Amino acid sequence: MLQRWFSLGLYNNYTPVFGPCGTWVSSMGRDKYLNAIYTACSYTGGSVYNMCVGWYNANQYFYTKGSAYMVRELLYL
Repeated sequence: MLQRWFSLGLYNNYTPVFGPCGTWVSSMGRDKYLNAIYTACSYTGGSVYNMCVGWYNANQYFYTKGSAYMVRELLYL
């Protein structure tokens, strides 16, 4: 459920969501939960996109192999 709220906040560049969302993606490793977040990041661009790339770089070894691949594809890395 949080992935829906966080992705909506990212789409709308709602800054109070950024901190909790970063913490949350650091605790989830499955693509089921990460897909909506990183999809929102790929559509927003700018500083939000760069922040999401930082989240991915910090957590890429924590995510499952499939999730890490999916996030790389979504962020065009």
